[in-house]
Amino acid sequence: MRWTPDGRSLVTVDIRSGTPNLWGRSLGGPTKQLTHFASGVIWDFGWSVDGKHIALARGTDQSDAVLFTSAK
Repeated sequence: MRWTPDGRSLVTVDIRSGTPNLWGRSLGGPTKQLTHFASGVIWDFGWSVDGKHIALARGTDQSDAVLFTSAK
């Protein structure tokens, strides 16, 4: 969760579309979807110094499961 550089909106990662996307919640105004990704996970984001661009760390979540049936 981060404030926009102008301090007027709060940007959060929201999964209302089923996939994580960035949404801006303006104080006293409408909620606006800022990204439109169809898959993947957003791990982190930040604003450029001039406030015109967003940098994202995103990708996929993968894991492996291991089942141990007996100890030897």
